[in-house]
Amino acid sequence: MSQTPVAILTGNPRKYSETFVRRHIAELNGGATVTVALSLDEADAGDDRLLACAPVRVIPPRKRWRKPLAAWRGDRAARQRDARIAGFLDRHRASPALCEFGYVATEVAPGLLDQGRSTFCYFRGNDASARLSDPDYRAALAEILPRIDGIVAVSRFLLDRLAAHGLQARRSLVVPSGTDTRLIMPGEVDPDLVLVVGRLVAKKDPLAALEIFAAGAPATARLEFVGDGPLAEALTTRAAELGLSDRVVLHGALPHDAVIARLRRAACVLQPFRTAADGDTEGMPSIVQEAMAAGVAVVTTAHAGVPEHVRHEETGLVHPEGATEALAESLARVLTDADLRARLGTAARRYAEAELDYRILYRRLESFMGLGA
Repeated sequence: MSQTPVAILTGNPRKYSETFVRRHIAELNGGATVTVALSLDEADAGDDRLLACAPVRVIPPRKRWRKPLAAWRGDRAARQRDARIAGFLDRHRASPALCEFGYVATEVAPGLLDQGRSTFCYFRGNDASARLSDPDYRAALAEILPRIDGIVAVSRFLLDRLAAHGLQARRSLVVPSGTDTRLIMPGEVDPDLVLVVGRLVAKKDPLAALEIFAAGAPATARLEFVGDGPLAEALTTRAAELGLSDRVVLHGALPHDAVIARLRRAACVLQPFRTAADGDTEGMPSIVQEAMAAGVAVVTTAHAGVPEHVRHEETGLVHPEGATEALAESLARVLTDADLRARLGTAARRYAEAELDYRILYRRLESFMGLGA
């Protein structure tokens, strides 16, 4: 590897939900990267550019931040872990270091900073929303963030959430995860297909999506859920109660190429996000970015970073969280008005090409991190 690599520090890059991390590994800095994986067994590493380095369990995982950083940073296991990371980064001459997620930064940034390494942190959702309810996590971030070279978030919303808790760095940048507008393109539309994509959890509000579909969709429409999660059984039960079992399909988790194939055929992507009871939010949902790239009309809520990109009546239809009646009306409009679908989809596609293609976004991130300068 002739180009100086960037060090990417994450949990398990092979995890299904870390698609955007895998893209960073493959594409950021022209693909010149090395990876430290904190939740990957060493036996599964098998790559000279990958260091499998399990988290230091000095304190229980659910109470990871219950000690001041200085207390567990001096622990022997933590010192050994930090030394392994230092040796790996030195061997590859890797710089700077990018911590994917705030909680990864609380795990490894102290060691990186103590070694004098240029360090950045990328916030994506839960790490700048629900986790902030833990005062010890906030204290850990408060110690780290003023010392690092910069923080990146997928939405202004997340930076504002951090700032509201007094958590700021010297420099910050908003960069969504992005999408691949060369891969994801408009396809032949099935005018009856309504798609919901994502884990079946509270902040993605799949039960509300079902109720909105029941209230607003014409009798010929079908609702398909792609994703798994704890609300699957409740969805199946409620669909039966509504007499919609023959029009609602739960696919479970699908490979990304299969998701894109469904997306390119959809008449509408319905995503009624909401803030969960524990404060958990999205950052800037990947499915919204992908739907815009595919030129699909989006009916969604003004949640997290969504309104930073989806403009009501321009690139989608956006309503406040919980506005199920308005969302049902918008769904009915999209499914019964082909001209509206086309207008919204065309504008969304144009916006995605200009503002959400990951290649454009990576150049902004690389410039912020001082790469290629």
